[in-house]
Amino acid sequence: MIGGCSPTLHRCQAMNLTSVYALGHRDREIDRLQFQSRIIEPVTRRLIRECGIGPGMRVLDIGCGAGDASMLLAETVGETGRVVAFDREARVIETAKARALAAGYRQIEFVVALAPVAVKLQILFLKTF
Repeated sequence: MIGGCSPTLHRCQAMNLTSVYALGHRDREIDRLQFQSRIIEPVTRRLIRECGIGPGMRVLDIGCGAGDASMLLAETVGETGRVVAFDREARVIETAKARALAAGYRQIEFVVALAPVAVKLQILFLKTF
């Protein structure tokens, strides 16, 4: 532990996390991410299952993008579980929120968080267990 944080979290804070996502967040890129998620959905479902995620669990989705994995996680944890999903881009979070609400997922909380805030959110999330 370094200053109350694990060495991994400390390294994350030290990284230059102000860089811009190379492919941007325009409509075309958000559409591409959704298309990509549909293609790899079976693999994502398998990974969620193999990780042991199940009903009633609380899950943190880091870098959630348009919310595709967040919705698969919400489906897995069910109504008694919770998913906290964050991304640093407000536009993509708004897209994710709208899609999740339209699909009926009420157990997902989407948060816009820049890297330093995201690290703190991870720490707070982990402390609730």
